[in-house]
Amino acid sequence: MSDALKSVGIVFLLLLAVSISADVHPLLGLILSIALACISAYCLYRPLPYWGLDKTGRNIGILVFAGLIGVLGSVGTWIESSRLQDLRASDPDAYLEEIKADKDLWLSELEKLNPDKFAFEQAQIAAAEEQARIDADRKAAEEAAAKQKAAEAKAALLAEEQRKSQQAEIEEYVSQLQRELDSIGNYDARKYTDSQLSLGITLGLFSVWAQMYEDGEKLDLGEDDEKVRAKFKREISKLQKRAFPILRDAYGPIMRKELWEFDASARTFGPRFTTVEFVSAVFAANRNIKEIQSSVRDTLSRLRFKQARYKWYREDNQYTYYDMDALPDEYLVIWSGEDRFRVVQ
Repeated sequence: MSDALKSVGIVFLLLLAVSISADVHPLLGLILSIALACISAYCLYRPLPYWGLDKTGRNIGILVFAGLIGVLGSVGTWIESSRLQDLRASDPDAYLEEIKADKDLWLSELEKLNPDKFAFEQAQIAAAEEQARIDADRKAAEEAAAKQKAAEAKAALLAEEQRKSQQAEIEEYVSQLQRELDSIGNYDARKYTDSQLSLGITLGLFSVWAQMYEDGEKLDLGEDDEKVRAKFKREISKLQKRAFPILRDAYGPIMRKELWEFDASARTFGPRFTTVEFVSAVFAANRNIKEIQSSVRDTLSRLRFKQARYKWYREDNQYTYYDMDALPDEYLVIWSGEDRFRVVQ
């Protein structure tokens, strides 16, 4: 029994050696398999008791399992390896496509055979990570838009109720304008500079105020009421002119906090902080710049930036930039969706 176990152990170790050799180099595995087959065949005629190969039946088993199977397996591996090597030399693209299932091998060979495509793939991986951040930003923007729509719906409902009684509507409308005028003095833009969500809330508030002013066109206001409405517009315009530079100035630090884990940064500068600059290694690729500009364009437009710059390092003088037709800060604007707005006259 102990001899049988010993022989089984020998078979296992020999096959393991053949397998490891074939992985190192198919030809080496083939040579070792042939050697094992020869040794096994030799044992048929002259047993090797020291190795536990002292019985013909056991030697035949070793010949079959350790020799022939090793040879067949190594031949197959060697043939496949040779085919791939020939394909690598004759058609690198087809070779890369065939080994694509082995991601690590594919990337390793791609780096050798097609450095440009390898760099592109690495950029794709970085872009995928960046896209995840962009998706998170988009989700936050959608939530802010939902809050804005809810506020606009509330304003629309108020307008509908006002139409039930013209005089009551006028009285309520003017009273509302007066309340907002009283509260405008307490507005502090710095309270809305801690996150993109806060910026979205105050930008939504400006849109609601603009809508509130425009709603007065539907009412038959008297002279005194029109004066209140005109005053409301003047006060909102002045407030926006003060607030927008503060909000734009805060946008840089907000984005720096959100981008630091991606080794990216942002800052705002220029007269009234109308220029925003993003710096990240991913901006070495124009595709990444286009995607990010598309994702933040709506926010930049609402904040009334005039230019967005993208650098892949801070001292880059050949940066990509987008000029935007920014509205004057004092203009009252109603936003109805991404890149859709109308200026209140």
